Amino acid sequence: MVNPFLTTEEFHTWFLKDKTQIISHRIHLQKSAPSSPLENSIESIRHLFKSLPRESRIILETDVRKAIQSQYSFEYGIFISHDAVIKDIDGYQIDLEKSEIEDIREITLKNDEKIPIYSNFMEEIYINAKTYKHKVLVNVEAKTEDCMQDIVEDNLKLASTIPGYTRYIRLLPSSFNLLNVIDFHLNFPDHPSMILIDDHEIKTGTWKEKQKVLNLPNTPAIGLSVNALMSKDLAPKTDEILSQISALNKGITVFTVNDIETYNTIKRKCSALNIPLYGIFSDEYHPLLTHTHAAD
Repeated sequence: MVNPFLTTEEFHTWFLKDKTQIISHRIHLQKSAPSSPLENSIESIRHLFKSLPRESRIILETDVRKAIQSQYSFEYGIFISHDAVIKDIDGYQIDLEKSEIEDIREITLKNDEKIPIYSNFMEEIYINAKTYKHKVLVNVEAKTEDCMQDIVEDNLKLASTIPGYTRYIRLLPSSFNLLNVIDFHLNFPDHPSMILIDDHEIKTGTWKEKQKVLNLPNTPAIGLSVNALMSKDLAPKTDEILSQISALNKGITVFTVNDIETYNTIKRKCSALNIPLYGIFSDEYHPLLTHTHAAD
């Protein structure tokens, strides 16, 4: 079996301690620019990859959701979308997770773009990575509660059917949903994943329900919401969770950061507690997004 998911050793090759990386968030260029391609779109992959120097080593985040069971194929389908509820080109509001995959394929967004099916999306990443000789780590964020098994199966299929797939693409799963992380570790107990914690969980203390996963050695990093880290109202709670992360000897990634001041503040917080800051996800291509270093 060809396994495209990172090993723990590979995690520490990609996420270098003491070398914070600015990571593209949801694969688009400038969210505020009307001419930019839609986030999580096929076109955004093409724009991003061709804009970077050849042979870049980069990290991308994708948001994966799951359609309801299809009456035609009797299979669930996974697709790429940051939001569960969207508006199509005519302004109709659609709950994607309550739609069948065949219907999702027909939805038209601005610029006549479509919502990417997961396998097509990953194939496009592979084609562009191969064309420009990039090495790409895809942080696969499982949004829908029960979509991790589909993510695993789709990626194993892609890796086994596309020659050279793992030469250009490696995968790191993550999720806010605890069950998704557990599902992944049931498949691959020795491979790393990343549990995500948002500001509401910090405020209410419910993040502690994830403590069992946080203690696992193959959960080397914790993803934190920048809203939680920077909120004055949550400062005491933030300090509490950062202290716990430090005690657990974990690193963190932080999302979403769009300016240097916020970035530097987060660096200072982590440095004070000796927490490795492995990466920052940015919503803006400029000025924060950079390629990390040339591929080996």
